[in-house]
Amino acid sequence: IAERTEAVRARSHDSLQRAREGQESLRRLVGEVGQVEATVKQMADAVSDFVGSTQAISRMTSEVRDIAEQTNLLALN
Repeated sequence: IAERTEAVRARSHDSLQRAREGQESLRRLVGEVGQVEATVKQMADAVSDFVGSTQAISRMTSEVRDIAEQTNLLALN
């Protein structure tokens, strides 16, 4: 009986240790997921800023093109 009791105690100890290791792994994973989430948000913000800048450049280019066309028309007259 003593041997069986010791075997059960050892298995219980191993199970507890594995549960603690699993809990620590899960804690680290949750932290890493949080970091990934923050990085993805930063990337989304950067892409949004880039799109806004690209749209502004397109508007300016269109205005310059319109001015150039008007200048060409005036030069022809």
